[in-house]
Amino acid sequence: MQSISKTNTGDSELHPLPKSLLLPVLSLMAHAAEHRRPQGILRDFTAQAWFEALASVYSGIPNMEPELINGIITRSIIIDYILLDYINTNKPILVTDLGCGFSTRLYRLKPMVAGWVHMDLAKVLRIRRSFQPLAEIENLIACDLSRGFKHTEAWPNPFNAELVFIAEGLLNHLDRDEARDLTQSLCKIAPGQRLIGTVMTARAADGLQTLSEALGTPLPAWGVESYSELVKWLKPAHMERCSLLGKVSSRLGLVRPADSDEASGLVFEAKL
Repeated sequence: MQSISKTNTGDSELHPLPKSLLLPVLSLMAHAAEHRRPQGILRDFTAQAWFEALASVYSGIPNMEPELINGIITRSIIIDYILLDYINTNKPILVTDLGCGFSTRLYRLKPMVAGWVHMDLAKVLRIRRSFQPLAEIENLIACDLSRGFKHTEAWPNPFNAELVFIAEGLLNHLDRDEARDLTQSLCKIAPGQRLIGTVMTARAADGLQTLSEALGTPLPAWGVESYSELVKWLKPAHMERCSLLGKVSSRLGLVRPADSDEASGLVFEAKL
C-alpha cells in the first residue's frame, strides 16, 4: 500500500483507485464536498483532510452528482442525531460501525462512549490508521462482510454497555441474502441491542445501476419498495421492534411521509 501521507507532484505518481475503495471513497467525498459548500449543513474537517490525502495518492476518483451527495449527507445527519440521543441517556454505549469505510462520525461528534469499533476490510482499516493514531476507545476488526459475518458468539462487551451497531450504506452493497444473514446473525449474538441502518429504495437502486454503468464497475445494489417491505425483510422471530427514523431524498433534507414515493432511502432502528 502506498503511503497516504505522500504529496502528489504529478499525475504520473498517482495510482489507480482500487475497486475495493470506491464505495468508501464516495461516501468520504460527499462529506468533504458538503464541508466545502459555503452553505453546507455539516462541517467535517476530518473528512476534508482524509479526502485530500487520498486524492494525493489515487487517480480515478469519480465526480459525484449533487443528488448523491445530498442523500449521503442526509442519512448521516439522521444517524448522528439518533446516536447522540442514545448517548445522552447517560448509559455506557459501545458502538460497532459495520463496513465503516472512511466514516468520520467518531471524530465529528466526539461522543462520550465506552468504546467504538471500526469493522471493514483490512486494507480499509490500514488506510484509516495511516490517517491518524487510534484513540484509547477505538478498536479495529478486519472482516470482509461480503463473505459472511463469521462471529457466532456473544459480542464482546467488557464495559457491560448497551451495544449499538451501525450499518450505514452497507446492506444494499451486499447481496440481498448476505445482508439478511448479517441482520439475523446480529440478533443471535446481541439480542436486545440496537441496529441503526440504511436501505435504498428501488428508485435509488436504479440510480446506482446507472452510476455503476458509468464507472464500468459493478456495484451490487437492491432496494425495497416500502417501509413495510423492509420490516418483513428484517424481522426474525425474536426481533422486538423496528422504527423508521427518516426518509432520504435526492433533495437535501427529510422527506415527508406523504412523499414516500420520492424517497431514495430509509433510515431505520431495529431492536434486536
